[in-house]
Amino acid sequence: MCLAPFVTSESRQEEDFGICEALWDIRKIQLSNPSFWRKLVWSFRHPLLPFTASRFCEGASQLRALLREEHWDLVVFDGLHMAAAFSFFGLFQKPAIEAKIVYRAHNVESQIWGRLARRKSGVLSMLLKTQEILMKRLEGSVVRSSDCCLPVSRTDGTLFQSFYGSNDFRGTPVGYDFSGPLLEMTSLGLNLLFVGRLDWRPNREGLEWFLERVWPRVREERPDIELKIVGVGDSSWLPSEMAGVKVLGYVDDLRPVYEESHLCIAPLFFGSGTRVKIIEAASYGRGTLSTTIGFEGLEIGESLLAFIQKDTESAWVEALLGVKRGDCSRWGTTLYTSLRARHDPKVAAAPFLSWIQDTFMVTPSSS
Repeated sequence: MCLAPFVTSESRQEEDFGICEALWDIRKIQLSNPSFWRKLVWSFRHPLLPFTASRFCEGASQLRALLREEHWDLVVFDGLHMAAAFSFFGLFQKPAIEAKIVYRAHNVESQIWGRLARRKSGVLSMLLKTQEILMKRLEGSVVRSSDCCLPVSRTDGTLFQSFYGSNDFRGTPVGYDFSGPLLEMTSLGLNLLFVGRLDWRPNREGLEWFLERVWPRVREERPDIELKIVGVGDSSWLPSEMAGVKVLGYVDDLRPVYEESHLCIAPLFFGSGTRVKIIEAASYGRGTLSTTIGFEGLEIGESLLAFIQKDTESAWVEALLGVKRGDCSRWGTTLYTSLRARHDPKVAAAPFLSWIQDTFMVTPSSS
């Protein structure tokens, strides 16, 4: 079987959110950043594509030639944005080849823009809403043109069906290695941990909210609580000095950091897909305190969510003032057991492998 994977790298998508802000606030324009101007040019050249997708039109002719010159049985778009290279007036045009098309959906991308638009106001909200509409056009055309769609959760699959109608949806969770042992909790006090990209807008706004509105109230009553912040990306917006907070930035090995922690936090108020950081924490035996959006798509039992899913400032403060190390250990073990059963790589890959077998009448290797 000949497979052509087109993989979208979204590690710099924060810059694309920044374009939206700069278009309505002249003070935010980065005159010295060539990347900013290059992306802005692509946005104006392809006005019917979302900002985050237009730059992927660069090199479109080479990609089309690649598909024509070789024989392919299956083409996988791993993420939405590479599909922009095959768009016409903002809509995906299925390549004129015999290969089957599979869309691996990491998020409901239009949902991210819609949630962000609702958190803003005025001109910026209108601009973000426009991007949501453009993203929905592109996303819908990709879903409808694909022979199979692989959303990362049943929640996303249901949303795709409600937005774009029926398709062959195969819920395919994010696979993660749970083969390592659970880490013991040896540190004293109560150590919190945040791990994530620091210039990704949902992470940044969530952490800003936590540090400004939750952390001071918690530290006032529980000075034994400390927080470590780990992640790549621009962290200049974080406070240089704040009681009980250490910004570590990038670390080579996360294991020692998780070993020293008792509970992870993921204060997220917009986004889509599955939060891999919660799965990663669980693989080390660490629970996560998060929001409804943070746990979206992870299919965790309601009895556990009652303790670790909080959406308001007062609920977060109450949870952190009352939590004990024994609670953290119990939540971490429960999440490890629950998420391992669904996100083990072989289990996660099974829906896609089943589709390949049904479509091509072959038995793919699951190794």
